[in-house]
Amino acid sequence: MPRRPHPIAALAAATVLVLTGCGEQVPGGAVVEAGQPTESRTGQPAGAPPIAEPKEETADDAADPLVIRVGDQEYLSTMAIYRAYDAAKGGPNALGSPAGAAEELGDGRRQEFDGGRVYWSPRTGARIVRGRILETYLDNGGAEGRLGWPVIDESTDDEAVFSDFENGRILIENRAVQVIDRRN
Repeated sequence: MPRRPHPIAALAAATVLVLTGCGEQVPGGAVVEAGQPTESRTGQPAGAPPIAEPKEETADDAADPLVIRVGDQEYLSTMAIYRAYDAAKGGPNALGSPAGAAEELGDGRRQEFDGGRVYWSPRTGARIVRGRILETYLDNGGAEGRLGWPVIDESTDDEAVFSDFENGRILIENRAVQVIDRRN
């Protein structure tokens, strides 16, 4: 009669198999290969959607660290930033490869990518800011400036392109850039 392994021995063997099957482990975070799934206001055009309000990030693991690997390069990031980056692939807000590690910024993080940045805070979630809107945002102090954290990704409405922030909107219409400050 064959002997059955002791339950603890079986558990240990299963754990070793799972860990060795998960690939390289990086202290402090998971490794993710790039490409893996994982009302009208002053100055706002008539009929434009109201400036969005911040929505809290609800995922328990949003701030958890992970590493994005592109070829031989590794970039420290967070789950929320990676999810925003990954979800944008193939869409109008797609970003290129990471250009650096995620950096602490106030109570959140930002990470630069070829083609834009992802900003994350627990109050607003992870949002993509790019192109002329990013330039204007940085000229206005970025997340620590008068507009605060982004609350939506770049969007379009007819001929206008815009991004909403905690305290306003950056709007590009007919090639003109306008900053709408809703604190006034």
